[in-house]
Amino acid sequence: MTFKNALTFGLNASYLYSNVSLDETSVAQFTNSKSELEGATPILINSDLTYNRKLKTIHF
Repeated sequence: MTFKNALTFGLNASYLYSNVSLDETSVAQFTNSKSELEGATPILINSDLTYNRKLKTIHF
């Protein structure tokens, strides 16, 4: 098994749109009728950096 030396980079991004309707007949008093989901991030970005180095053939 042989691998060449390689450096790779990966990137992905996500956008989350959330909209929660708040109940006007609830015991809780809301100032708005709609709101974003609390605690949810609207933008998520991930990346990775990988280095593969050359390996020699191994016999068992």
